[in-house]
Amino acid sequence: MQGLKKFLCQAFLFSLPAVFVGLPCAFVLYYAGEYYSEEDFLPLEDDQLSGLAYSNIDAVYKLDMANRFMQPDVLALGSSRIMQVKENVINNRFSFYNAGGAIMNIYQYKMFMDRLHFSPKLVIINIDQWLFNPYYADQRTTLDKKCYQFPRRNFTFQCLSLITDTYKGKIDFVKLFDTDNNDIGLSAKINRNGFSHDGSYYYGQLRANPSSSDDYNFVDTFRRIEEGNRNFQYCSAADTTIIEAMDSFLTDCVRRKVAVLAILPPFAPIVYKKMEESGKYHYMNQIIALLSACFEKYPHCFIYDYTDVASMNAQNYDFIDGFHGSEIIYNIILKDIVGKNKELEKYFASTNAIDSINSQYNSKHIRFHNQ
Repeated sequence: MQGLKKFLCQAFLFSLPAVFVGLPCAFVLYYAGEYYSEEDFLPLEDDQLSGLAYSNIDAVYKLDMANRFMQPDVLALGSSRIMQVKENVINNRFSFYNAGGAIMNIYQYKMFMDRLHFSPKLVIINIDQWLFNPYYADQRTTLDKKCYQFPRRNFTFQCLSLITDTYKGKIDFVKLFDTDNNDIGLSAKINRNGFSHDGSYYYGQLRANPSSSDDYNFVDTFRRIEEGNRNFQYCSAADTTIIEAMDSFLTDCVRRKVAVLAILPPFAPIVYKKMEESGKYHYMNQIIALLSACFEKYPHCFIYDYTDVASMNAQNYDFIDGFHGSEIIYNIILKDIVGKNKELEKYFASTNAIDSINSQYNSKHIRFHNQ
């Protein structure tokens, strides 16, 4: 009996740290909206953001929002490099949703479309240039069947991350517990980083303090180029096996009577110039020819190369980082497409309207770099 009492006492003392640390962490995570599940997904209000700090649920979130609530006429689909296409550049006769962040693997374009319960009229996709680098061959051929399933929540990781960020002073509890703050997730509540109601991404922290970026003035992207890593691996010849996956995606879109607008997304002009000067990225010059030969086989499917946008009056300071253009950059691109493609122009605002939108953005004088 005495031994049992001693054991219970030790167990109680051992559990105290977990109770006094775990319960406050659980409360903060729950209050902030980090305990997100598919049942919690709801359409956002116009000024509301959803940005989780300790969970990567972008793919399943975007698929669920597109299927259950938005079912848009025009769907943007791709990696984070398409996230700056916003609904205000779409003709208001058509609904829009941006599912950027749902695609990390070339095969996922078709996987995503296969899971849609509706068929959009137009899909706008970005095709990242590094997907043609043979370095990514293993990633392209390894399909994650669970990529669109809600992941299991890791409370221990979330709790430890919260404690670490609190210790580093990253958690502003005044903003967190502001009753007027209806954002979802710690990243959105504290830094105003997150998805908007149309699915596009809002970089609130960088807008408030551009120099806080790890890639301010493109120093991190230049480091990638110098070291040849993190999507900037050197390569002379493009891997053509990617075409088969794109061909399958386009076949499916034509079957469903979905038009496709594909974009090779831009690099900041100063970044692309450095890549060209290095002479180590010859494979990128081969991509548009490979894709054009594929797209030409399908009606209502179009591909445009905006890898280099220096000649389009695109400014370096309008890039969020070395390879993510802001909404200003994507509006310049879409305006160019509207002027070239009579079949697609009906989906977008007029060129004058796009100019007006960009003038409004420029009037805010938000420059992500001083270059």
